[in-house]
Amino acid sequence: MNLSNFVMPLIFGLRNEGRRGTAKAYRSTLNSVLEYGGKDLKLSTVFEKSWLSNYQLWISGRGLESNTSSFYLSILQRLYHQALEIGLVKHIPDLFANILIRHTPTQKRALPAAIISLISEADLSGKKGLEFSRDMFMLSFYLQGIAFVDLAFLRKADWKGGSIRYYRRKSKSYINTPVSEEAKRILLKYRALTSKESPYLLPIITEKEREAYDQYQSALRNQNRRLKRIATFLGITENLTTYVSRHSWATIAHHEGVPASHISQALGHQTEVVTHVYLKSFDDSVLRNANSIVIAAVNRGMKVNNNKPKWIDRKGVGTGRVNRNENVRHCISDGHFRDANIEV
Repeated sequence: MNLSNFVMPLIFGLRNEGRRGTAKAYRSTLNSVLEYGGKDLKLSTVFEKSWLSNYQLWISGRGLESNTSSFYLSILQRLYHQALEIGLVKHIPDLFANILIRHTPTQKRALPAAIISLISEADLSGKKGLEFSRDMFMLSFYLQGIAFVDLAFLRKADWKGGSIRYYRRKSKSYINTPVSEEAKRILLKYRALTSKESPYLLPIITEKEREAYDQYQSALRNQNRRLKRIATFLGITENLTTYVSRHSWATIAHHEGVPASHISQALGHQTEVVTHVYLKSFDDSVLRNANSIVIAAVNRGMKVNNNKPKWIDRKGVGTGRVNRNENVRHCISDGHFRDANIEV
């Protein structure tokens, strides 16, 4: 069987199920594999160790990011198991054992609370597109870092009383998030712009379910393009994207002492382990701050006595230097002395 004849029905089935993102991933992978192996590529040819290794080398040679290579190979691994289940390919032990399928953590950007306040308070009147994008950015932040895709697909029925219960598409779970006064003002502001017939809470998705995902993709591109304009307008040097609001909420919560378990629940992570990996990306700043504190403490100690410590030999004569492995006595801040083996 040709690879295309196997994959295309899967793509159509995913689209009919409303899983447009997964269908798009399968299609992108298929296009890449066919570009390398040809349109008549056999299913049995693809799932051989030598072919997969050569394909991986070809991807790397094209200068694609490592995450792109991992993405295609992980989809191929999924397709292999699907083909194996229905007997279209033979079982090959450790077929993907020597194939690198490892995602490199992307650089995550988070903004401090002061910059979030700047964005919130910016006067964007007269710039409706930018104002709308700013409000959606802030709404994502106020709703505990809700992802833009979940924000776009919020339904009117999701908002009841003082909370919103929404379906997290990535983790396939439901999340309850409180609606603060700030979030409520934005929701009420745009509720009037949503037609009565629309099931959606915000005027981001207006098409029927089948076309909704394509409209979401277009809205996402527009949102990120406008956020870059907002950043330029406000003099923000960081790369402002829809993801920044989510990561900023988590970062600020973390530094304000919110437990990782609470952050995990708010973000809709399946396990707290995922949250710890998520939070690890900004641990460096904490370590840098800790290092600065330690160095500052040392500097303060050196200023206690204006006289610099002097190295002395056994006869009590200052030498100004220490020879390797020489048993010497050295000065310490309280004026006492102690023996030490010093290596320099």
